[in-house]
Amino acid sequence: MWHTADLLKAAWYGANVLVGSLRWETAWELRKMAEERKLLSLSSGKDYDLEVVADELLHDNTVRCIVSSYIKESNGM
Repeated sequence: MWHTADLLKAAWYGANVLVGSLRWETAWELRKMAEERKLLSLSSGKDYDLEVVADELLHDNTVRCIVSSYIKESNGM
């Protein structure tokens, strides 16, 4: 779960992530999914607990596959 939360934080807070990198692409894909599921909303001004959002997202098989692929690719497997 911590990989998912870390990726969400990178996309949500605009952490230092190289645009176009695997991490950036994956982070924004997860953020988009969270926003589509109404788990996040930038316009709300709310301070989200991204660990809770990550836990909710991980109930989806697609999200688990995205995160698993990210981990494998980032580890060079």
